Amino acid sequence: MPVSTGGTAAAAPHNNRRVEQFQRKSHQLKVSLPQEAIWVEADQIRLRQVFDNLLNNAAKYTDDGGRVELLAKTSPGFVSVRVCDNGLGLSSQMQTRAFDLFVQDPRSIDRSQGGLGIGLALAKHLVGMHGGSIEARSAGLGQGSEFEVRLPRLGKMPTRKPAVEFSAPTNGGGRVLVVDDDHEGGETLRVLLELSGFDVASAGDLDSALAAAAALRPQVVITDIAMPGADGYEVARRLRAQADGQTMAVMSMSGYGRPSDYERAKSEGFAHHFVKPIEPDELDRVLRETIRGLDDAQPDAV
Repeated sequence: MPVSTGGTAAAAPHNNRRVEQFQRKSHQLKVSLPQEAIWVEADQIRLRQVFDNLLNNAAKYTDDGGRVELLAKTSPGFVSVRVCDNGLGLSSQMQTRAFDLFVQDPRSIDRSQGGLGIGLALAKHLVGMHGGSIEARSAGLGQGSEFEVRLPRLGKMPTRKPAVEFSAPTNGGGRVLVVDDDHEGGETLRVLLELSGFDVASAGDLDSALAAAAALRPQVVITDIAMPGADGYEVARRLRAQADGQTMAVMSMSGYGRPSDYERAKSEGFAHHFVKPIEPDELDRVLRETIRGLDDAQPDAV
């Protein structure tokens, strides 16, 4: 198993940003945890990513004033953590496809819901790396949703061992900077690319993108277009100016793929334009081909 940090399974995976999100929409948040300590062999950061994605999904698709619950219970061999809501629910088709990589729920046709359609797929991947499983349930559209995570349970407090990081694929990657003002979208894309072997940094605005690029010196930058303040076009211009001769490909992403969007991307000098939800094969192929081309174009060291 590629993780080895012992921790309590039922630690409430919330932070100030998530609490503010529930408060902003006047959600009723209920957390129910067992009284006894629960132990699993886990990477706490990755499990926090799982439950953050599930709670974000519940908040996004639950109307103002709705109810969201996080419920944990134990059995002899496993611990079950459920995230339930009384929101928009899932169709029978979406219940079977919810965890497919880059599938976008038709409910989010309103672009203001945003999202890359990767949060649930990433959650499934991370839970699987812990030897667990995740399942989606719903009585149908308008009937709310339930996502259950089941993790193997340890019978006693584990002997603490040095943390072991998830090992990245050995087929190599490259340095990629993701710029997106949607924190969840940028963060999940960052983690996904890291699991695919890329060295990744993420930023949410122009200033943080300039700072991250100076530190990482990315070979590829993927920037969202529709961002408040400096949009993706301005971010790309400033990053190119800062690069000062460094070879770097800049790519755009947005929820739109009209001919005019591709034409604008080309005229602005973007190497590629991705349309959300991004196809995983296209993402991997374009990044690797681009980075390989940049490497081949570099003069041989003398």
